[in-house]
Amino acid sequence: TAKVPFSTQPVIQVQDAGGNLVTSASGSVVISISSNPAAGTLSGTTTQAITNGIATFTDLSINNAGAGYVLTATFGAITATSGSLTIGAWTGYALSFTTQPSGGAPGVAFLQQPVVKVLDAAGNVVTTSSAVVYLAISNYAAAGASLIGAVRVAASSGVATFSTVGIDSAGAGYTLQAYADGFSSATSDLFSVSGGIIAGLVFSQQPVGSSGGLALGTQPIVKVLDAEGSVVAGYSSSVTVSLAPNSGNDAARLSG
Repeated sequence: TAKVPFSTQPVIQVQDAGGNLVTSASGSVVISISSNPAAGTLSGTTTQAITNGIATFTDLSINNAGAGYVLTATFGAITATSGSLTIGAWTGYALSFTTQPSGGAPGVAFLQQPVVKVLDAAGNVVTTSSAVVYLAISNYAAAGASLIGAVRVAASSGVATFSTVGIDSAGAGYTLQAYADGFSSATSDLFSVSGGIIAGLVFSQQPVGSSGGLALGTQPIVKVLDAEGSVVAGYSSSVTVSLAPNSGNDAARLSG
């Protein structure tokens, strides 16, 4: 669809004369339009670095509808051409992040999961839409990072709610792109995936006292936080509590 990233993005392999993958290849692959029947413009990240002999593109799109587009991939003096592409007309609908992804350690789901809405030209939610919305990393804070979890969700009454999405590598400055066929894509705000390094503790439930020698009426709950203020998922070591200095009777002792 015009203005929308291809639902299947190009993946380019560097091969030797025998058709074998050259995993030692390095450098970059550049993609351009070589047959342009509708004066379209190729948008997105058109240059990708080669990793283990493969260059993977993630966000390419063409702005004008038309049949017979052909792409050419160039690596030094080597080129390869795609099959013929047909780009459909844009519907005028757009996606928008209404809840931004945030928080969480590498390899686990974000603490705040993204929510994406389908909007019409006036900015109203298209409540009749059940379009499949899918997510991809658009700005990489760590080379080779990948999304985990269910990255494709069908909208319900125009709203796609994700629940298990995360990123497998720590880094600061990630963004996600939301796509759906026929709709303009949306880019999330910048966010970080913490390495899960403990930066502090916080009482999420304060203790409430009782009579001497009896268990506290309300027991404390302590959360382990990283530098972003997110709970360090999967932390399983012990936390020790003690009486703070000058917090009451000097002869008091904490037990339990």
